[in-house]
Amino acid sequence: DVVIEPRQKTLALAVTAGGRSLDEPSGSFGGLVPPSLVAVGEGCDVWMIDRKRLALLKLDECECRFIEVPCFGGKGSGVRQLTDPRGLAWSRRNLFVVDAGNARVMVLSVRGYLVCRFIAPPASEITNPWQPVAIAADPRGRIYVADPANGAVHRFAAHGAWDSAIRGLGAVRRVAVDCAGRLYVMS
Repeated sequence: DVVIEPRQKTLALAVTAGGRSLDEPSGSFGGLVPPSLVAVGEGCDVWMIDRKRLALLKLDECECRFIEVPCFGGKGSGVRQLTDPRGLAWSRRNLFVVDAGNARVMVLSVRGYLVCRFIAPPASEITNPWQPVAIAADPRGRIYVADPANGAVHRFAAHGAWDSAIRGLGAVRRVAVDCAGRLYVMS
């Protein structure tokens, strides 16, 4: 079960009796696999992407249910459409949506849900076509995007400008950042 903790501004996992422990010595977090299409922002705002409907949803705390963000989603390559969403992150009042099918990362303002821009590494910094598949944000607002086609994790500044890349990582499939800003990569 997932529990929203408004005072700590976190989503907490409630472990059921008899279930695996999140602090197992193996470091497996009890077999927990974090959702890739959920993002939590300030004030306990929670968004998610429904992969089947290709829709962006926001948690309505009063109704205790997710509501669809209007004028967003559907299958296609239009500015507000998705083909294969793989990741969602929140940073500095923006949502970052990884759409592997359209080979892009969309930056969406949470105020008015306007598409601000698309971010990508400069062509001079990659040898193969850009293949974003996962995303994470650090406490400083920087964005990390996994790119298995180039064996790299690209770092973008909080405003979306490409900053640098960590190369030679192989087929990177997942990225995560802890509260201290440490980056974790899984190939």
